Amino acid sequence: FPVSAAGRDTANPEAGENPPHAHGGDQSANGNTELWVRLFEKAYAILMGSYRAIGNGGFGANALETLTGQAYQEEVLDDNTKDRIIEMVEDGIPVEVATNSRSWDSMSDADKRFARQNSIVAGHSYAVIAANGSNITVRNPWGSGARNAEPSLTWAQFDTMFWHFQRSHKGI
Repeated sequence: FPVSAAGRDTANPEAGENPPHAHGGDQSANGNTELWVRLFEKAYAILMGSYRAIGNGGFGANALETLTGQAYQEEVLDDNTKDRIIEMVEDGIPVEVATNSRSWDSMSDADKRFARQNSIVAGHSYAVIAANGSNITVRNPWGSGARNAEPSLTWAQFDTMFWHFQRSHKGI
């Protein structure tokens, strides 16, 4: 697996400091991290040609297509998004959402504080793990490296912070 050598990424020398490679899954009681996260990333890098080809993780639709074998497409949030996401989650269709870096400056102080406390950052992807009429829960791919790996947001918070989602062509 690629590692940082003196601040440089051995698989992607142009990446600079703090390389974007997977850091492992959950930690066990003795401090070991799960290996499957790095294995998936390595297999994806091989499939795409190199670690350089996957950059900082790539796009959610590409990862969903690779993992599920189904075509995915990006859609901008609209008035029907809440109901569509709830239905897809209930049907077991994987959904990825991304934050909107353009709205970050105009968010309220309360929303900015919530985002900071829950490791919700601008221009980042999250997996939707639960959704109902009141809330949506997302999973940060940073996992245990996030302050809150699975924050639950109200739909108003979601509408403020997120701007698009990925859905299966077979989805709703």
